[in-house]
Order: sequence, then C-alpha cells, then structure tokens
Amino acid sequence: MTNFKNLPVPSSLIAASIEAPAFIFMLLVATVMPLPANSKPETVPQKAPAKEKTKDKTVSRTYILQRLSLALLKCGRTSEALEKIDSAISLEPNNSELWQTRAYILKQSEKPKATATEIKRPKPELENNNYKLAKEFHSKNAYKEAIEYCNKAMKEPKPPSAAIKLRGLCYLALGEEDNAMTDFEHYVDLAALSRSNEAIKTPGEKLSIGDLSLNLQLSYSFKSVPQNYLRLKKLYSKMIELEEFHNEAFFERGMLYLGTGDLNSAACDLDSYVKGGGFYHRLDALAWSIFCNKALKREAKIKELFEYIVRESVFATKPELLFLQNKNFTAEELVAVSTDEKDQIARGTIAGMVLAQQGKLEEAAKFLQKVIESAPTTSAEYFVAKKELERIQK
Repeated sequence: MTNFKNLPVPSSLIAASIEAPAFIFMLLVATVMPLPANSKPETVPQKAPAKEKTKDKTVSRTYILQRLSLALLKCGRTSEALEKIDSAISLEPNNSELWQTRAYILKQSEKPKATATEIKRPKPELENNNYKLAKEFHSKNAYKEAIEYCNKAMKEPKPPSAAIKLRGLCYLALGEEDNAMTDFEHYVDLAALSRSNEAIKTPGEKLSIGDLSLNLQLSYSFKSVPQNYLRLKKLYSKMIELEEFHNEAFFERGMLYLGTGDLNSAACDLDSYVKGGGFYHRLDALAWSIFCNKALKREAKIKELFEYIVRESVFATKPELLFLQNKNFTAEELVAVSTDEKDQIARGTIAGMVLAQQGKLEEAAKFLQKVIESAPTTSAEYFVAKKELERIQK
C-alpha cells in the first residue's frame, strides 16, 4: 500500500482538502503521483505486430533493385534501369520513394546532350573546384569539357583520385578505349594502395571501386587484341582481390574466359558469382555455369546446379535453363519464346554454343551470326558469339 505520509502534497491540494470530502482529496493526490518505473499501460502491445517481421525481406529486395536501377542509369542503360525500378515498384506499389526514383530516371533519360556553349563557364572564384565542374560536364554528356576539368583537377596540390576514374568514363563514352583503360588501371591501383595505407595506419582516403566493373563496356575490337585481353583480365582480378562489388567482376571475367574457350576458368568464376549472391547477372551466370560444366562432363557439379534450380523456384520455368536440362526445348523454340531483343541475344548465344558443342556447326553458326548482327559490340554475348563463330569457320 502507498504511504501517503511520505508523498509531497502541493499546497493547492491541501487547500482543496479543507472543503472537499476525503475520497476527493485522495483522487487529487493520485493524479499527481508518478507511475512506478516498471509500469506500462495495458493497451500498449509488448511486441510489434507479427506482420512487421515479414517486411524485412521485401524491403531489402526493393532497396537492392532501387540502387541497381540508379547504377544502371549512371552506365547509360536507361531501359534496364526502368525495368529494375518497375520490379521494385511491383513489390511495394505504395512506396513513394520508388516512384520518385522512377520519375528521376525518366527525367535523366530525357536530357539532351549539352554543347560547350550551353554550359556556363565557371566563374574565376570557382576555378579551384575543378572536379566538381568535371562532374557537372559529365552529367550533361559534355565529355571533352569534363576531361579538361579532370586534367585541371589532377594538377592541383591535392588532386582527387576520383578524377582519374571520371576521366576514364569520359574517354570510354568518346570511344577512346585505350585511354579509358589506362585511367581505370591507374584508379584500381590507387584503390589497392589506399587499402594498404589503411592497413598500416597511414592517413588517406579509401577509394571505392563502386560499379566500375559494370561500366567496363569495351568493344570486341579492343578485347580481341591479346594484349588488351590480358590487361582487362588482370584488372578484373585486382577488383576481385579488393572484394568490393567483386561479384560483377567475377561474371565479367568469367565471360572473357568463356569467349576464349577456357571453360574451366569460366566455370569457376561463374560458379563464384552464383554462390556469392550475384544479383544483376544471376540467371546468365547460372545458365553459363551449367553449359561449361556440361561441356567439361562434371556430373556431380551439374547435379548440384540442377538442385539449386529446384531450391530457387524463381528459376524453375526459365526457358534457357529448361533447354540446358534437355526438357522439351529446341534451339529454335528457345529463341522464339520471347520477342525481347535482349532475351533473344542471350538465348541465341546459348543455343549457338550448345549446338557447336554437339557438333552441329552449321546450325550453330546461324544462331551465332544472328547474335553478332543484333548484339552491341560491347556486350559479353557479342564477344562469346564472335569468338565461337571464328573457331567454327577455321
């Protein structure tokens, strides 16, 4: 029982008690008494509603799709960026942030290429902010002007390392692939050095590789030169060692190996991509991993991959995987099942490679030739199809 003698009683309550009955006095005292520390209203639930626990997985997936759509937008892949953000919206249609992201992507895709005269030249007091200006020019597709300010930024007393990466992206957009590759190599070396400095407690910025592996869209004519092929393979290897966004580097290096006929190395990289939780190329990596292991006659590994498909039900009905499992899909049906050009390129490459493995070289050549005629020369499929067709025609 509460000891009322020990409670501080305000003078107003004492005054009230003179004229009020005793039970009213006690009621007034109760209103000023603090609740015990462990007291809680009975109406407040002790746990969050069970339905809140089921949101984590969806939120995580939509976040990944949203970030991926923005990364694709930066690479200039607007249609793919819209596909990813639309997938996120289908999961959370009431999420206003996702709709804002979609509007932003659409707005960016409508930006016309700016000319030098359309972009305001910097005021003299801003000349020391060259990297910021370079980014502005790059965002407006004025790549030559962006390179100019990257060069100025790199002559500053403390040059920003990110200017090297940005200049490489500008060179790539202008088709100057050798210059772009040189800048990317330099930047990745600096990123590795920044981690070494961090390990030995030397102050300095830790450089981020970010989505560089997705941006390395180099042409077949560049990649087919043996020296450049080795440079690119080495660059992907360094990215993998840095363990940042390395899944995409695994996929890209795996496709390089596949194009040159090194099926063993390709299988290892593609398997690492699938096991490592790679997202963007997940289906492609799984399909090509099955192809490589079937060509290498690795029955245990093939069984493991087929079991993975069963566990991940989202893949169960994918035409390319059914085709690779010999489940009532001809090469012609595989390509015809979709009218989407990107799907036809990916599946046409698989069909051509499988037919070549089966010794049906004439049929294989037809599929591979169609891929070459429709695929971008910077795509992995173009590289693989072109290399295989060259082997067939020898």
